[in-house]
Amino acid sequence: MKTRSPEAVRKEFAALFLVAVLVAGPAVMLLWGRAGAADGPGAVQEPPSAVAIPPEGARWDVELDENDASHLLGLFLASLSGGEGPGADAAPVCEEPLSAVVFVTVYAEGEAPLRVMAREESLVGSMLSAAGQVVARLGRPPDASALRVRVDVLREARPFAAEQRVTFAHRRFGPTLSAEAALSPDAWREPDRRMWRLDALSFVNDAPGSRYALACPRGLTPTGEPTLARLLRAARLAGEYLVRVQDETGRFLTYWDPVGGLPGGCETVTDQAAAAGALAALADVRRKTEHVRACYDAVSRLMQSTHMDADNPTRAFTRRQEACRLAYELEASAHVLEALCRYRHVARRTEPDAWIAALAEFLLFMQRDDGLFELQYDADRGARTTPPDWLDRPEPQAKAALALAL
Repeated sequence: MKTRSPEAVRKEFAALFLVAVLVAGPAVMLLWGRAGAADGPGAVQEPPSAVAIPPEGARWDVELDENDASHLLGLFLASLSGGEGPGADAAPVCEEPLSAVVFVTVYAEGEAPLRVMAREESLVGSMLSAAGQVVARLGRPPDASALRVRVDVLREARPFAAEQRVTFAHRRFGPTLSAEAALSPDAWREPDRRMWRLDALSFVNDAPGSRYALACPRGLTPTGEPTLARLLRAARLAGEYLVRVQDETGRFLTYWDPVGGLPGGCETVTDQAAAAGALAALADVRRKTEHVRACYDAVSRLMQSTHMDADNPTRAFTRRQEACRLAYELEASAHVLEALCRYRHVARRTEPDAWIAALAEFLLFMQRDDGLFELQYDADRGARTTPPDWLDRPEPQAKAALALAL
């Protein structure tokens, strides 16, 4: 019997290992769609997607307004539970054979966002397909009345340039994007990895379960004539948002990281006071108990930063904020005074009167003979000063004057 040398054995194992490596990649890719993880207890296996990646530079001549998007949203929400959707006839653009790519993202409280992609002959067909995919992913029809839905209809698919990959590196978006695509953290760095910039028409329903769409353009956009009805609707939506992002301590969430999905940013007295004052002003226009209550909780928390002046018990001031944006004692106190005055007016309560009088006394103390206000107050020395580079800033002056007028 012929005995093989150790060197020959090593060469054979090396060849077998190379074959295994070459076969493993395609095998994993073939099995990926069959062995995907379920999206939760009782979820069914997602069928393989037949949606093709759009060709480079693809464009779709799509123009939608909020009425068109509302029709599509209503159709999607009704289809989740097996309904037929709104009875009104769809706009022609919804039925045209555009073959545009549509992304639908579903948000439910306490659940991870669920995004599906469809590309049927018409937008109506794509929305029906998206609804079917959502039900298949969950394994059951969801409660449509509790869902926020975002619809993105693609107009153009453009490849990433090298400069944009560099931007991703500096902002650390790449690893997050790779993780969402179930790829390795550095997959986005691979030269052959195709990445896209998508120009889309985007809409979201204006409340959970609602079929009425709001446009979500990037950047500033003309809104048409600012009618009273539009302004009241915008104020109502803003007030509902402030109530939603207030925690049990009265603090408003000041920033939401759209990439990491986590709250962040930095809390400031002026931002918190401005939010409280805005809710009180909104309640003054259209009184809602939850707005008044939210304002009370916020003002109560703000008073933790406000102190009586040791030199004069009739004066009170709010300490300066130095995080995120510097606001000296004058501006911080003026913000809190405005919030207190607006709350007192809408709540029709007299409890804040002593603090209102003490803060107003402080602002008058900070005013000079020429009418301007000093910005900085040193409580230990009882000294009023203004840093030289703040002499020509009108915002603190205007805020103090407004607070006193209230």
